[in-house]
Amino acid sequence: MLLRKMLRDIRVNKTQFIAIFLMIFLGVFIFAGVNSDWNGMRVHSSDFYKETKLADVWVYGSTFQSSDIEKIKATNQISDVERRAVLKASVSTSKKKNLNLYLLENNTISQMKIMVGENYSKDKDGIWIDQSYAEANHIKVGDMYSLESNGITIKKQVKGIILHPEFVYQNSDNSILPDHKNHGYVMMSSKFFPQSEQVPFTQLLIRTKNPLKMESIISDTLQESNLTFTQKEDLISYATLEDEIVQHQAFAQVFPIVFLLIAILTTMTTVSKMIINQRIQCGILKALGFKNRKIMLHYLSHVVFIATLGAILGFIAGPLVVPALIYPMMTSVYILPELVAEPLMSSVYMVVISIIVCFLAAYLIGRKQLKEKPAVTFRPVVNKAMKNSSKQNKLWKHFNFYAQWNIRDVFRNKIRSMIAIIGVCGCMGLMLCAFGMKDSMDNMMDMMFQKLQTYEMKVQVDPSADINMLKTKMEGSAIQEGAIEIKNQVIKQTGTLLVQEDNNYMKLINQDLNYVDLPQTGIALSYNIAESLNLSTGDTLSWRMIGSQKWSKSVIKTIIHTPSSQGITISKDAFIKKGYSFAPTSIVGKDASIQKIAGVKNVQYLQKDIAQSVDTMMEGMNLMIFILIFGAVVLGLVVLYNIGTFSYIEKYREMATLKVLGFQDKQVKKLLRQQNFWMTIVGIIIGLPFGYLLIYTVISTVSDSMDMLITINPITYIGCSLATLIISVHVMKRVTKKVKKIDMVSSLKSIE
Repeated sequence: MLLRKMLRDIRVNKTQFIAIFLMIFLGVFIFAGVNSDWNGMRVHSSDFYKETKLADVWVYGSTFQSSDIEKIKATNQISDVERRAVLKASVSTSKKKNLNLYLLENNTISQMKIMVGENYSKDKDGIWIDQSYAEANHIKVGDMYSLESNGITIKKQVKGIILHPEFVYQNSDNSILPDHKNHGYVMMSSKFFPQSEQVPFTQLLIRTKNPLKMESIISDTLQESNLTFTQKEDLISYATLEDEIVQHQAFAQVFPIVFLLIAILTTMTTVSKMIINQRIQCGILKALGFKNRKIMLHYLSHVVFIATLGAILGFIAGPLVVPALIYPMMTSVYILPELVAEPLMSSVYMVVISIIVCFLAAYLIGRKQLKEKPAVTFRPVVNKAMKNSSKQNKLWKHFNFYAQWNIRDVFRNKIRSMIAIIGVCGCMGLMLCAFGMKDSMDNMMDMMFQKLQTYEMKVQVDPSADINMLKTKMEGSAIQEGAIEIKNQVIKQTGTLLVQEDNNYMKLINQDLNYVDLPQTGIALSYNIAESLNLSTGDTLSWRMIGSQKWSKSVIKTIIHTPSSQGITISKDAFIKKGYSFAPTSIVGKDASIQKIAGVKNVQYLQKDIAQSVDTMMEGMNLMIFILIFGAVVLGLVVLYNIGTFSYIEKYREMATLKVLGFQDKQVKKLLRQQNFWMTIVGIIIGLPFGYLLIYTVISTVSDSMDMLITINPITYIGCSLATLIISVHVMKRVTKKVKKIDMVSSLKSIE
């Protein structure tokens, strides 16, 4: 009997139970889906790193001898060590194509994974080439491929197509996304490199259980002080993927809370109103001998059934749908042998927690209302009397009838009003977060490619290039780019070095977002590094170029925002005064015909070459925006319609009375719409800081290598507020249509 009654109750109150179902479903759907997304990334990347024995520490120096390897192995702190050489290489048929050429010995650490072709051996002559580069350029196993490096031409047969654990993410110059067509890596045995006896082994790869101790151990063992150390956690590829995973974790943990909170409040209201509306039925059941516990379990079964159904469906659908939407964008950025969703055990906990919290919410509300004796339940519910003071009465008389009626109703139904405000707040917050993230990304792109970098073309050159001639043709400026190590007392961090002749084409913006001149003495330090090292303008910073033994000290003249690379910017004159030789690596300036000039390694057109990367990145951003907007609209529609329906049912008798007294339908509708308008405005106001908090939470997980400022345009605030208001007006328009159907006779009849 009670089972049939439960099903009938759910059918009669379908609007309220659909609201609970959708909130639970969406909360678990997002939580389980995004968790399976980032867990799949972590599981498969960890398997890849483990399979290929990714190094724990990289050591960079001028050159390492075979005897150095023996000394390091003798320390008993090293599991394994290997040396290798890294050279810049280009393709003779295209100046735009640049490759990193790795000359290996044993390949026991950070091993290449063979996707197609032969296994690597130091006794095999040939090259093993990056899979993404090979696919973009239609290179196959068995092809002959020619490279140029340091004036040496290398023509080898392609032995294999590979992936490498150090290049899960590949950073290309001035590009947000990897440019696999023009950038990649090639590996070969150092034995078969022309002039193999002169190969400069500048890197050591180390496997150890104590990476933090490696700097002192290696420096003391080799008696070298000019070595640079990079731990696995600081490797660009490894760190970028980890930052991406952390960002997805934050998304999974923050947004489902909104839906779960709404589900709890909706459950409390639904159970409360259902028990009140069925007071007589409860009294009859008690009179027939049903215990309070039995009746309580009956009403709890409604909530448990709906919550369980929503949670299980969300748990099943999330890992199937969300990764399928996200992974296509991820695979264009991160290259792994395999990337599939991996459900996480915590998603099961989310299912259980969702059911339990809805159960407890229903229990706490139902227990209080089911304590009444059978005789009391046959009497109508008496509304709570409002307390009026003389001060309130003076203010009260200045309100019109509609305001007085709605103020009284709001204070009599505090939980319902609170749910409405929270629902609007959630809708507004999610929308603001979605469009605010787009504004922030657009601002970063505008700052990077419109305000800071104003050149048309960037030409990478080698030492043989005629710099003055190129500068004349391009009306440009020479710059030197490189890697440096930065130190503040005992804290070290790697960064980028940018030496500029002037800032005609590469401008500087300070913390106030104002243009500043290139300091002629001292340095300009990027904001992210200043924050991580706790530095400010006027402080002194120590830095050295990678591979150099010399440490230099410079005064920080200004802190600047640089969206992409993080490091120091210094003028040519200040750089030379520090004892360095200015060796330009690129010329930036206007578009000119320089393709066939000697010494030109690569040519990049700022707008043309970044367009595809920007479009691809915005696809991923638009997907996230769509998910947030969809959630916001569903949240707003479901909660407001649910609360509006509750309000209509609760005030049915009162509205019937008003119609009997001569109120027109439009006047009764005005009562409902005015209260809804108040709740919407309050929810929008609270939703403004809530949306900003959501944006801050997401952007705070962005990689330290990117400096993204939170930017929300005024039109975004206005647009999101209007969109939320439109949703609210649309919902109330549908709810108030029911006013015409009020049966004044039956609603005012006495209880029989």
